[in-house]
Amino acid sequence: NRNRKKIKFLPNITIIVPVYNSEKTLFNCIKSINDSTYSNEFIKILLVNNKPGSNDFNIFCQAQNAFPSLRMQWLESKQGKSKALNMDTSPAIILSATSLILPSPSICNNKF
Repeated sequence: NRNRKKIKFLPNITIIVPVYNSEKTLFNCIKSINDSTYSNEFIKILLVNNKPGSNDFNIFCQAQNAFPSLRMQWLESKQGKSKALNMDTSPAIILSATSLILPSPSICNNKF
């Protein structure tokens, strides 16, 4: 849209990814965040493990090595998805581990 103004700054964003048996999709979810046009210095990713016992933590470790410029944190929440989504108090984007972000997400085009 031609009427949209370019943003003058990029706000810090938190992306919360609830994780449970997501080993097949988690790496690509994190990769899509890394590959977006939103600068990694303004992104914090909280990966919230809903229940232990899967290989998800190993995928998280692989992603840390593959994308060192992303700030990622692994959190444990044994109280289900709703508790996992409320672990961070800052404004957040919530993705499922099966989600991918487009290379140029629409959030970058919004006026702040």
